[in-house]
Amino acid sequence: MKGFLKFGVLALVLVLVSGCGNGSKGKVLTCTRSEKEDSMSMTMTMKATFEDDKATKLSMDGEIVVGDDMASYVETLKGVFDSQFTPYASKDGVKYDSKVKDKTISYSLEIDKSKVSEDDLKEMDMDLSEGSYDEAKESLEKDGWTCK
Repeated sequence: MKGFLKFGVLALVLVLVSGCGNGSKGKVLTCTRSEKEDSMSMTMTMKATFEDDKATKLSMDGEIVVGDDMASYVETLKGVFDSQFTPYASKDGVKYDSKVKDKTISYSLEIDKSKVSEDDLKEMDMDLSEGSYDEAKESLEKDGWTCK
């Protein structure tokens, strides 16, 4: 489970630190990743919108599916995952939601950088240092994401 959290949080940081885009207004970087660990599998889709040379919005949707042997722990696992994002859900510009259905945990996270204060971004450990659309894409692809 820790590995799932790590690559999700890392992806958020990589895209949010990409303050500069490629100069195309309204360009969207879409990346996906799937991973299987023991009796869990996780799929994630991340979209970052770049406008006026800056990453302005980020959305991440995902599902974690647990095997029969872990079905009784699905709420506990959801709690562990939620603990990474729920503290930020009350921040302006941040929306987080998760739910459980059967053996599947679904979640969505949205961050609108224009509405999040710099202090809140620092608290979330998301620096606003410069980086390009291409650098974010390259870094994510090196970490196993498929981007287009």
